[in-house]
Amino acid sequence: MGSDRDRPNYWMWMVALFFILVLLHSMAFAEGMLTVGFNGSGTGTVKSSDNLIQCGTDCEESYPENKKVTLKASSGENSYFAGWSGDPCDGITKPNCSLTMDDDKNILAIFELNPTLQVLKSGDGKGTIKSSTVGIDCGPDCQENSAQFGFKKKITLKATMDSYSTFLGWEGFECQGITKPQCTLLMDQNKTVTAKLGLPDVSVSPSFYDFGDVKVKQSSSPTSFTLVNQGTGNLKLTRMEILGTDTKAFKMTGGSQKGLTISPGSQYQCSVTFSPTSIGVKTATLRITSNDPNESVIEIGLTGNGTDSILTESNAPIAASAAIQTFNLLGLATDLSGLSSIGNFIGSIKKIASNQGYSPHLYRNGSISLPLTCEEGGSVNLKITWDGPQLPTDPSQIMNLNMDMTFESCMQYGCSINGKVEISFEGPLIAPTKITLLVPELTYVNTYTGDDVTIKNLTITIAGFSMDILDDFLSGTITISGVVSGMVSGSEIDVECDQFKIDFNLSSGGTTIAISGKIKATCLGDWITITSKEPIFIPAGEDCPTAGEIIVTSGGCQVRIVISSDYQINVYFNETLIKTYNNCHEVMGLCCS
Repeated sequence: MGSDRDRPNYWMWMVALFFILVLLHSMAFAEGMLTVGFNGSGTGTVKSSDNLIQCGTDCEESYPENKKVTLKASSGENSYFAGWSGDPCDGITKPNCSLTMDDDKNILAIFELNPTLQVLKSGDGKGTIKSSTVGIDCGPDCQENSAQFGFKKKITLKATMDSYSTFLGWEGFECQGITKPQCTLLMDQNKTVTAKLGLPDVSVSPSFYDFGDVKVKQSSSPTSFTLVNQGTGNLKLTRMEILGTDTKAFKMTGGSQKGLTISPGSQYQCSVTFSPTSIGVKTATLRITSNDPNESVIEIGLTGNGTDSILTESNAPIAASAAIQTFNLLGLATDLSGLSSIGNFIGSIKKIASNQGYSPHLYRNGSISLPLTCEEGGSVNLKITWDGPQLPTDPSQIMNLNMDMTFESCMQYGCSINGKVEISFEGPLIAPTKITLLVPELTYVNTYTGDDVTIKNLTITIAGFSMDILDDFLSGTITISGVVSGMVSGSEIDVECDQFKIDFNLSSGGTTIAISGKIKATCLGDWITITSKEPIFIPAGEDCPTAGEIIVTSGGCQVRIVISSDYQINVYFNETLIKTYNNCHEVMGLCCS
């Protein structure tokens, strides 16, 4: 048995051995601490595969070395799992993460709130916007205009308009620029989308129209009514109609009259014509029905007066134009240089006949000639017969000369003529009692003056014909029947004459003209009677008169044209002054303008 002196060493060795055993046990059975936390704006829980970690409540647990643990994240209400943070789960976005406990671990689960979709409305239109998944129901007050949706969930928005409004398009994210009422978004973040809604705003002009006097069984000129959409939404015309007791007297023309859509800022025109069938005032209403919420029905008053006269206050200047044309645009001016070529032919024959010792051959003689072969191409076929010697030695021997001229693309002095002209002289050629000119059909174009005339079934009779050879002034009585149309002296003309008589006589310094008869001008649409109450005077070398008074009548109405010495022309309708013109040129073009 050992001595007491040896006992302290024994116990010392025993204590050292104990600590060595504890150290060896610790080395053999090492442990690590797994700590789970949360980050982000959302909520959720994390569980371990062995259920030792239940984080929400228990978020920390110790595990033996090399123990494998799987963490599973579950998002809470209105939240989604956005990923992990902390080694070795850092960057993993799937809800499961497996790890080996080789050390203490700190892992964060990131939860975010579900993205919010907000819907706004702009514009003055009205409508409802709903989402394909319950959440957004934006009606008139739009209280449910935002909702949270699952992360990366596809949501479709649909806009439904009321009957007055128009969907104009979307703004924001995937919906930007889409004009259809449906749009689909991917909810990968908070998003705001605006639906643009518009309303139409219609205006119509004129708001009332008086067609004035229109002859029975004839029609007024069409009057345009302009509809403008001043709003932001599409204007839909559901009906356009004429109502009232006299609806048959008014007719809408031009384009579709219902089912028409007018976009914002655009306009549409319809026309109404007044065609009375009896005498008296007629009234009706043009009613326009649309989707304008503030003025869905617009009524426009229409009125007009059926009369037995074609003349009205509004067309009085046109009637004056037709009257002025009868002596200024039918080749009846005082200066032969202003006459049509037909007038020149007559003047040429008269000049030739006045020169003693010449037979009436139509070659160049003085300033006017009519060759058989035209100088610039084409030809004129002539057939001339007369009563008297075959080879007369004096023009007085030629009686009742007849001349037929057929122009075949005749080009001469810048003029092109096609057609036939027949001229006959009654009595001696040197002093005929009557000259008759017949034109079945003829076209005449002058490239220098711009004249472009078509003549059909024209008969011109000249009686008491005389002419001053030196001054080219002619006088006599001309009676005209037939149609003359085209461009003469820079103005349009389209007139039919029925035994229209023009008496013109040489006077001091010019020619005095008297007119009477009936004409039918296209611009008036019917026959009018024209009479010169006071003779018309045209100074030598002038185009416009400086004196005269002309009366135009139709039915019970009258247009009076008074010409003054300063070329001014006053036009009266039933003794009311309607218009004043500076000269005849301002009046002449009105008839066909």
